[in-house]
Amino acid sequence: MIKLYIQSIISKTYDSNIYIINNEVLIDSGLNEYSTIDKISNYTNPYNIKKILLTHAHYDHFGGSQQLINKYNTKIGICFDDKKYINNIEYSAASFFNMKLKKKIIPDFYYKNGDIISVGLDPKTNKEDYLEVIQTPGHTIGSVCFYSKELKVLFSGDTIFKNNIGRTDFKNSCDQ
Repeated sequence: MIKLYIQSIISKTYDSNIYIINNEVLIDSGLNEYSTIDKISNYTNPYNIKKILLTHAHYDHFGGSQQLINKYNTKIGICFDDKKYINNIEYSAASFFNMKLKKKIIPDFYYKNGDIISVGLDPKTNKEDYLEVIQTPGHTIGSVCFYSKELKVLFSGDTIFKNNIGRTDFKNSCDQ
């Protein structure tokens, strides 16, 4: 039986939630690279993080990636439909958060609806785990959720907010 090993880092601010899967994969990386390293260090060594899966191209979901990419050689992926927005200060909503894009992020891989992504070995069973990509355009054109049918687990990014749907009033939202 598949059993993802999930550590949840739930934000209490405008920062995104961060999920550590099997001590190897992050889903979203938060707003601040130093805060992200501190947070994930409570659960695993940052050198263990092999890849970051972004739910969409907004700064509060990828701003924490830079140190992982540069210092720890972590790979980063995003939905193909959001690739042109990740390095745009306005479309990435970096300006909304009063942030500047320090260094261009070049994704290592892209995904689309229906893709199956390996999320490493479950440390308890030593078996490979996977998540399915489900495109959910709205919050951004390339918003995605990551889903495990077997476990009935969905990582929704900002497709769903607490008691609401995600905002659709940004420059790269589908309502625009």
